[in-house]
Amino acid sequence: MENFTKLGLSKALTDVLKQFGFTEPTEIQEKSIPLAMEGKDIIGGSATGSGKTLAFASPIIENLKPNNKIQALILTPTRELAEQVSTSIRNFAKNKKLNILAVYGGVNIETQIKNFIEQILSSEPPEEFKI
Repeated sequence: MENFTKLGLSKALTDVLKQFGFTEPTEIQEKSIPLAMEGKDIIGGSATGSGKTLAFASPIIENLKPNNKIQALILTPTRELAEQVSTSIRNFAKNKKLNILAVYGGVNIETQIKNFIEQILSSEPPEEFKI
């Protein structure tokens, strides 16, 4: 768990990761978690099962404070992935009082995602890598 701590994750989160059997960060996690913890925009890609959900969710979980406002929005291309991601984040955040909700519909989302990303990214270009 020491390696997850070196990435900037708290003991509360690394304890949860240990309970779920995570022992060493994957390459996508090692590259993206420190950048995200610094507040950098990231566009990263890696294979299925490589740990992308934990890579983007852990900095979100670490930085959110329980309140009644929307603080994070995660977009996925399918209902099934939305459910999978929300379940994973709910598990990772079990020691925080966060409300995590999957919302999905049947509209074409690709163009909407591109427009949304252009509006929310900081003025600096995002860190980008493919693993």
